[in-house]
Amino acid sequence: MVCGEILVAQTVVPAKGHTPVTDAAVAATCTETGLTAGKHCSVCGEILVAQTVVPAKGHTPVTDAAVAPTCTETGLTEGSHCSVCNAVLTAQTVVPAKGHTPVTDAAVAATCTDTGLTEGSHCSVCGEILTAQIVIPAAGHTVVEDPSVPPSCTEPGITRGSHCSVCGEIFVAQSIVPPTGHHYVETVTPPTRTEQGYTTHICDVCGDSYVDTYVDALGIPYGDVNGDGAINKKDSLALKKYLADPSNPIDLEAADVFLDGEVNKKDALRLKQYLAKWNVVLGAGE
Repeated sequence: MVCGEILVAQTVVPAKGHTPVTDAAVAATCTETGLTAGKHCSVCGEILVAQTVVPAKGHTPVTDAAVAPTCTETGLTEGSHCSVCNAVLTAQTVVPAKGHTPVTDAAVAATCTDTGLTEGSHCSVCGEILTAQIVIPAAGHTVVEDPSVPPSCTEPGITRGSHCSVCGEIFVAQSIVPPTGHHYVETVTPPTRTEQGYTTHICDVCGDSYVDTYVDALGIPYGDVNGDGAINKKDSLALKKYLADPSNPIDLEAADVFLDGEVNKKDALRLKQYLAKWNVVLGAGE
């Protein structure tokens, strides 16, 4: 190129025009802004529709409920999070487990017929058994013999029986045996001249005794010198023979009609007077 002469003339080539490409919208989040949709030319990059900023939406809080701790499990305090993006807004903290609250389960003593239990424990809050109670077998009865008591003449007796010395349960009941009553043997004591007669009753089992059936004393039959039960001349004759010879047997008490302790002629005279129907009394003093 020296002179600038146009040797081949140029012709105008028309502009091609843009080649639009859509710039996709970007949705805003809770914390990040977004963009509206736009366009630009894919050839030259010229922005055909500018994108505008869409503000961040902000979080949508949701409460995370507190969880109460138990005896063995931890709990949580109340918190919150975003229901859209799940971001933790207020963190929940761990609440320690409370631990058990022990309560004693009292022992139950075994009886003769019922089982018992050892002492145990459980939690009064959750009911968990902490120390299990163990069953104690029933002890069974302790049999004791109740001896029989024989009846006496006046007191009742009882038959043999048995019972439990621990709980008192009766296995063989004792029954009452009535008194046997006295078995008296009678002894009759006849009256004498000076003493009453009577009948003695003595029980040959227990020795109890009583006396009844009294009989008056016979008294001395004054004047019945020969003891034949009658007062007559035979007695007067027997007295005379005695006075003549004391070896002749007579009833000296009956012959002492004067009651002076002697048998002599005065007694013979008084007996003679009595037999003669004199008003005299035999067995009396002067």
